[in-house]
Amino acid sequence: MDVTKHSAKDFPSQFNDENFTLVGRGSFGEVRVCRHESLGSVALKLFYITGDKEKIEKAKKEFEIEAKVLYRMNHPHIVKFLGVVSLFQMDGIVMEYMTGGNMESLIKSDKELPLHERLRLLQELASAIKHIHTHDKKKAFIHSDIKPQNILLSENLELKLADFGSVNIKESTGVGTSTLHIPHSTQHTWPYTAPEFLSNLSEKKTTAMDIYSYGIIIYELLTRIAAYSDALVPKDVAQCAIVAKCERPNLQQINQAENDIKQDQKQDLQIFKTLRSMMIRCWDQEPTLRPNITQVLETLSVPMDKLEEATSILGIKDKQKSPENKTPITSVTKSHKKLNKTKLAQKSEPAYQQHKPTPVSKTVPYVSKPYAYQQNNFFPVYKLYVVNKSINKKVKLVKADITTLKVDAIVSATNTSLIPGGGNHVDDAIHKVAGEGLLQACIKLSGCPVGEAKITPGFNLLAKHVIHTVGPVGMVRDKLQSAYIHCLKLVLDHGLKSIAFPCISTGMHAYPSSEAAKVALFIVREWLSEHHESIDRIIFCVYNDLDYVIYEELMKQYFPTKTEKGKFYSS
Repeated sequence: MDVTKHSAKDFPSQFNDENFTLVGRGSFGEVRVCRHESLGSVALKLFYITGDKEKIEKAKKEFEIEAKVLYRMNHPHIVKFLGVVSLFQMDGIVMEYMTGGNMESLIKSDKELPLHERLRLLQELASAIKHIHTHDKKKAFIHSDIKPQNILLSENLELKLADFGSVNIKESTGVGTSTLHIPHSTQHTWPYTAPEFLSNLSEKKTTAMDIYSYGIIIYELLTRIAAYSDALVPKDVAQCAIVAKCERPNLQQINQAENDIKQDQKQDLQIFKTLRSMMIRCWDQEPTLRPNITQVLETLSVPMDKLEEATSILGIKDKQKSPENKTPITSVTKSHKKLNKTKLAQKSEPAYQQHKPTPVSKTVPYVSKPYAYQQNNFFPVYKLYVVNKSINKKVKLVKADITTLKVDAIVSATNTSLIPGGGNHVDDAIHKVAGEGLLQACIKLSGCPVGEAKITPGFNLLAKHVIHTVGPVGMVRDKLQSAYIHCLKLVLDHGLKSIAFPCISTGMHAYPSSEAAKVALFIVREWLSEHHESIDRIIFCVYNDLDYVIYEELMKQYFPTKTEKGKFYSS
């Protein structure tokens, strides 16, 4: 490796915080800013070469890997590698010093950041990732740890990607052994880590994992909130939900950001929609469905080209050069920015913001109260409710096989044909126990539209009836709301006194479990506020531990047993 090796004499002779200013620390060692005799201010990444033999070997490997990779990377949006040095019994990598901090500090700051600036930052990041993935025709490098802390900024907000200590290489098919040998790295930061790797840390890294991380970065730039920072559950539960239940960062924050920019000029809204669409594509649960980085850049170049054309025609560029004429466009209002900072600083005292979700079908008038909801961190609730014992005693959470429940009706989450497709789905299990009579009854019903429900006898089941409902594929809230409401309408129409709901539209239908649970609990709570005297019991029947935890946490909010002080509640 033919790299510049600096002399220790080019650096300050005394190691202290004044000569070597600490700017970051990690498991590898430290990053400090210091003066170089000829280069001026530089960033020095120092690796700890102390401890037991295993720790020393690990530190040396990380140092060698990062030095080798950085030496190969020559790109305007990748931090510039200036060489290596050994001093004060530590090995160090010398890099250019970025005076603007990192993206994490930018996201948390009050700095005004127009959408076209966020787009530019994301383009620059994508450009850096593309160079990493494609600069070598024989193999693809994978960064493996793309996160805001590793995205550095200049005073003018020029972006440069850093920290290549956890890089991996994917060899192209049919290519001989690489001259650069890099062992598999399991280093990761969970909020930015793809679900396929969270589920198996020995899984080989792929470029699609970097794309997933990029999607999370888009989320944070659009909302100015760190992903999962508003979580109310432990990180191990959140990680399980990401892997098993397609959970993602709080989408209500995206909706809030969009509502804020609708007051802005049209072009900004188009940029927002483009970025939101790309975000969802990038964090797809299935790695093969995520775009590659070239496709990302091609998509993001369209709105930027249109913006540049528009600003050129209108003369906006010239005006923005003059401070006195500067009228920046922002997608985050001051009130929303204040809300974000409150959430980051005080998780235990979340701020609340009113929204208006999609209204439920007017043909089912069983929830007459406004569908307004309020934000409450990782599992946001629609409203804050007072304790209501007469309602609380009507609901129950169980982990069980729904076919074993002795109730007036169990709900079968099925498809539009009402004919089970065969497999391990809830409708398959119900038909297996109920017998041939249920299948024949379903055939006579001639199907059921998405968001509606139909009823049959229970046949060989312990339940007297089966209510068949069709939930949406994907996160379509109004259809899922409608499915629950139609089920409850049948309860009233047939004078039923007890019903058991499974998790509708989760699993193969890919509705995130916590979001689906929020819809279920909200509809039931609102319905019970008007009809609790008409029914004895509503059961939420889950089949695994993760769903049980999700419902258990949410039920504390929708069906509280005590009222917290200082908050406003709805009856």
